[in-house]
Amino acid sequence: MPAFTVIKNNVQQRIVKLHDKTIDDALVTAEAQLTAELTEGETFVAGAYPKDLFKFVDGEPEELTEQEAAALRPNIRPPAPDVLLDNALMDIKSAGLATLATLPPVDAMWTAADAKNAIDQAAGRARFRVVSQGTLIDQEYALLACRIKDWRTAGSIAGNVPAMLQNYATNTSQTAENAAQQIEIQVSAFEAFLETTHNIRHAGKAAIDAAETDFCAAAAPYISELDSL
Repeated sequence: MPAFTVIKNNVQQRIVKLHDKTIDDALVTAEAQLTAELTEGETFVAGAYPKDLFKFVDGEPEELTEQEAAALRPNIRPPAPDVLLDNALMDIKSAGLATLATLPPVDAMWTAADAKNAIDQAAGRARFRVVSQGTLIDQEYALLACRIKDWRTAGSIAGNVPAMLQNYATNTSQTAENAAQQIEIQVSAFEAFLETTHNIRHAGKAAIDAAETDFCAAAAPYISELDSL
C-alpha cells in the first residue's frame, strides 16, 4: 500500500495511504483516487514524509536542518521535583519496600493495620541495613550456607569442595576451610539478628492488639528499637 504526502503552499498537510482498486472492471490507481480527493491548491508526492524530518520546497521533500527539526519538537518540561518524589513513593509502595513514607503521616490517626505495617517496615529497614546492597543478596548467602552445610555433612573433604565455596575462597584469598568458617560465623550472626527482629516485630504487634485507641503511640517504641539495630 503506497503512501503519499499531501502538501499545500510547501507545507505538509497529511499522509495518505491508498491502494489500487478495481471499480466496474476499471482499474483505479491510488494516485487517481488521491487526485480526486485533493482540495484546491493541494498536491502530493509519493512517500510518507514526517513533519519532524522533512519540509517541502517547490513540492519536493527536503530534509530539515537540525535547527528546523528542533523548532518543531514539543517543549516538554521534566516533572517538578515534588511530582517525581510522589511518583517514586508510589513505585516504592507498589514494590512493597520498607519506608514510613508510604504510610499516613505520623501525626494522623493510624489504624491498627497502619501501626503493624509501620513495625513491619521498620523490621525491613533493619534487615536491609545488615546485608550488602542489592536484590536477594541474602538468598545468595543462604545458598552458600546450604552448600557448606552439605559439605560438612559429607565430611568436609578437601577434594570435594562445593564450587560456590571454592569460588568464594579463591576470590577472597582463603583456604576453603577458612572461607567456610567465615561464612558460618556470618550466617550465625545474621540468624541471631533475624530472631531479634522477629521477636521485636511480634511483640510490637501484640502491643497494638492490646491498645484501644492510640496505635501510633503503641507502635513507636518498637519502631524505635528496630531503627536502632
